[in-house]
Amino acid sequence: MYMQVESESREKVRWQTDLKNAMVAERKIRIERSKGPEVEKWLAKNYLPKRFLTEIMEKVVEVDLEQNRDVDVEKIQSILPVQLQSYIIVYKEKLEKQGDKIELWLSEKRLPLRLKSEIIEAVVQRPEFEQNGVVVDVNNVLSILPSQLRSYIESYIQNLRQKDEEIGMWLSENELSENFKSEIMETVLVILEEDKEVDVKNILTILPMPLEERIRENMRLLKIDRKMKGADLWLIKNGIPSSKNSDIKEAVRLELNKDADIDVENFLSTVEWIQEFLPFNRLKKVNI
Repeated sequence: MYMQVESESREKVRWQTDLKNAMVAERKIRIERSKGPEVEKWLAKNYLPKRFLTEIMEKVVEVDLEQNRDVDVEKIQSILPVQLQSYIIVYKEKLEKQGDKIELWLSEKRLPLRLKSEIIEAVVQRPEFEQNGVVVDVNNVLSILPSQLRSYIESYIQNLRQKDEEIGMWLSENELSENFKSEIMETVLVILEEDKEVDVKNILTILPMPLEERIRENMRLLKIDRKMKGADLWLIKNGIPSSKNSDIKEAVRLELNKDADIDVENFLSTVEWIQEFLPFNRLKKVNI
């Protein structure tokens, strides 16, 4: 009888132990299913290697089971072993320095800063990165990028170089100062970052209003200067007395300020008081 009771007691203990282990195993699976994806996202967001996942998840499960406490993944470093914490901190510091180098490279190449995260993400996925840690030669960064990202950056740089040349030509054709180029390129860069095309022939239509107005005013003044030179030639060609030149030129300038597109020669040929100074008309006066 005693042996039977003892046997039943041991069986009960074994059954309770097995049940407890089964419950723990089931709970562990639930934790891994719920927290695993969160930890993976945390690793990806911080550009940390996936090899950390197993060790981190072991600690997450341990805290949940032993302390009956839900782990906040955003504060996950606080529950990790000191050695792993230290490694992650050093790793992130090195990564931040490399990120600064990449950001500087992007700025020098006038590339969108949004590419920084894509480049870092591509770099940390490389086998040598996993083995050696953070090693990025920014001068050769294109050579280690995935083909699609590399092609996009190369195409972007080529397009940017082309727009830079086209804007330089547009400024030259319109006799505008090169000083406008940097301001115009600021707007062009914003548009290119949105993967939109820029029509340099109609560049004024995309510029901020203050810049557009300044350029249009410069173009108007340049047009007036060109037409004033035409007026000088007309005065010489028609033998207008030099004593009358300043009055006539002032009249032309006033008219051009009203409308820079007027035909200067037509204007000079139709204003009566200016016609009086033409040699033929002066001769008629003398004969009379």
